[in-house]
Amino acid sequence: MRYPKLLKLFLTIGLLCSIHNLFADSCSTGSITISSGQTCSSYYTLNLNNTTISNSGTINGGDAMYIQSGTGIVILNNDGGLITGTDNSIYIQSASVTTITNRGTIKLGNMTGGIYIQNNGFLTNLNNLQGIGDAYGALTISGKLPTNYGIIIASNSTYGQLINNASGVMTFGINSTSTVAAGTYSSVLSGFTSSNISATRSGTYSGLSWLLALQGGSSTIWDLIFSVPVSGPPLQTLNHLSQD
Repeated sequence: MRYPKLLKLFLTIGLLCSIHNLFADSCSTGSITISSGQTCSSYYTLNLNNTTISNSGTINGGDAMYIQSGTGIVILNNDGGLITGTDNSIYIQSASVTTITNRGTIKLGNMTGGIYIQNNGFLTNLNNLQGIGDAYGALTISGKLPTNYGIIIASNSTYGQLINNASGVMTFGINSTSTVAAGTYSSVLSGFTSSNISATRSGTYSGLSWLLALQGGSSTIWDLIFSVPVSGPPLQTLNHLSQD
């Protein structure tokens, strides 16, 4: 038989993942799903627009997910899946990615980070549960920071942590699916100076006040503190007291 090695290669690719999932040369619309138990190797995309990628399986390779270009709505949901690259797990070259929501594991590669955003790439929203409670630890981002970061909190022993090896400024917030309680969630951000975080560092969520504050003695590690709002006497009572 001619080209036995080439045939073997295509058979191997077919077992790993469909050709469409491996090389999405032009996904103008639609969704791509990598199911639990399925493994895709070196997911490479060109011109990825108006597409949702959902992963509950495994994506691996040198750059496990290489998103080269695309300007439409691009959403990646890593829903309990594993994305692991020997170089970078997710490489955003010149694409504009709308949202990455990580409820699984995006491992740290050997090159720059779990998620690497090149100068011409953009990530608007990053939501993250990986951190405390994950066997591989916190998520690492390199290159450029996303515009917005939403921590996902499942409990006081399972919540997102982000390590910064990137430049830029991002806005910190609480993802709307979080379940929170009064107390301190330690080291939710590491490697962030004050100039990397926008001025909004406090707010309310689920009836509690939250504050993003530097950990004692550190200039780059941040804790997230939830507390019960302090309530005072009604304004009418205060006015009455001031007149006495």
